[in-house]
Amino acid sequence: MKGLSAENVLAIADEVCAEHGVVVRDFAALAAAAAVSTANFHGVRVFGSAEAMAGKVSEMIRALKPLSGRNETFAAVTQRVLLEINK
Repeated sequence: MKGLSAENVLAIADEVCAEHGVVVRDFAALAAAAAVSTANFHGVRVFGSAEAMAGKVSEMIRALKPLSGRNETFAAVTQRVLLEINK
């Protein structure tokens, strides 16, 4: 299962920001969302499927609100990217 790096999440955020005229307000929240996508304990992934992982990342983005606006859009786009790279 493939996750995203903090830099990958920032790249997605940058695209959403450019498209919708918002800005990143919390870079630590972007890093946290990336960390959720690769979470494991002793090498064992915490999610049983890419769908579960992508859903949780989306949920975390909506909860943390790292952008000044359009966080729902950012969450949905990130979820779609995660599902696409895990086909």
